[in-house]
Amino acid sequence: MCIRSDKATGKIITDRKMISKEDKTFEIKLVDDATADTFSKDTYKTLLTRGQKGGYIYCDYKALRE
Repeated sequence: MCIRSDKATGKIITDRKMISKEDKTFEIKLVDDATADTFSKDTYKTLLTRGQKGGYIYCDYKALRE
């Protein structure tokens, strides 16, 4: 997905540069920053709260993982 941790503020933000070119599920590049941020966070919330048999999120960015 396209979120990262901002070291200066300590907040999770949407980074449009991290969006995969193969990601065709949503036209996230066409919407404003606030809408893109909401969409990204809502997607993770849904993925993390709807799992019936468990779910795992792998994060290779150390700052975001912490």
